[in-house]
Amino acid sequence: MSVLDQIMGVKEAGELWGLSADRVKAICQSGEVEAKKIGKTWIIDKNQPNPKRSKNKMLIVDQLIGLNGYESGVIVFKDGEGFVVNWSGINGLPRLFGDAIIGLGEKVEFVKISKAPNDVLDKATGLALQEQNGADEEPVIDEIFECNDCYVFTFELWN
Repeated sequence: MSVLDQIMGVKEAGELWGLSADRVKAICQSGEVEAKKIGKTWIIDKNQPNPKRSKNKMLIVDQLIGLNGYESGVIVFKDGEGFVVNWSGINGLPRLFGDAIIGLGEKVEFVKISKAPNDVLDKATGLALQEQNGADEEPVIDEIFECNDCYVFTFELWN
């Protein structure tokens, strides 16, 4: 494979990433993507994530409330354990403990996802239903976030 197969120009990058040529030039200038300007032409590395997708979906937080401003939700670990969470405490435990159980207190990367595996969804909605203490309506998932160790669910009307 030639080095030339690994690079693209502004027009191709715009088509690939769903961005206007002006926006591609702006993100090249800002350093958001790996690119080099030669004369008036931007040379862009093809082998990098779509900056539009990465910027919109990746969240780096050191407290759970930083995900979306909600103060409660459900954490389901990838090993199957789950907790109903008020970001200020988990089952009466202080917030700092709650954040620490998923590695927070340091920066943790979360990705906003549209769907989790069915067994994880069932666990999260089951825990949310228990928390609602027999409310008439099923809990409705608002957003789902994933990190290396767990999923975090927020629910409509829980904020």
